[in-house]
Amino acid sequence: MPIISITRQDDIAILTWDEVGARVNTCKKPAMAELTEAMDRLIADPKIKGIVLASGKASFVVGADLEEMRAMNSEGEIRELLKTLDMFRRMETGGKTIVAALGGDAYGGGFEIALACHVRIAAPNARFGLPEVQHGLLPGGGGTQRLSRLVGLGKVLPYLTEGKPMTSDDALALGAVSAIVPKDELLDAAIAAARTAPAVQPWDTGASILTATDEERAALE
Repeated sequence: MPIISITRQDDIAILTWDEVGARVNTCKKPAMAELTEAMDRLIADPKIKGIVLASGKASFVVGADLEEMRAMNSEGEIRELLKTLDMFRRMETGGKTIVAALGGDAYGGGFEIALACHVRIAAPNARFGLPEVQHGLLPGGGGTQRLSRLVGLGKVLPYLTEGKPMTSDDALALGAVSAIVPKDELLDAAIAAARTAPAVQPWDTGASILTATDEERAALE
């Protein structure tokens, strides 16, 4: 069964990530391949104005499978990882507003995916973070760069260097999420944002706290 399903509400596509038989969604290779294919197809679809990325689990996406990451040592596997990073940049620059509907926890790669979306709307119980540093791993999906540019390096150092989690209230105060809404209103709020919010990241307009240079943008591509 597919991990990523697609439904449509008029001109908005809703991608629901739901790994069958698993308690949580993780960034395993099959899931990332499906996400890449779905995003590329929808970004290229002229009938689609915006995209909502949601989860069929209580949490959003809780990051990579650590065993899969530790076993990654071939050149081909590294190339596949780099394709994922390219996909994040296509999400940002593809001209379609992408909204992360964060009904629960988003950690590691899951948080990095959310940061590559133009808008993040969270449920009150959601928590976020890049905890891989606690396992001796560096965030590899652009999360450190995006979060720093979004809210300012000084404010996010504990989250980047210690893997400290942030609550939805923390994230709203920092500017890492755009709004907090009750969970039963989350999808409607995300769809509305996908119709109205601009399809551009602040670091591509000069409006981020740390404005990206051309060289820094290239590091995200």
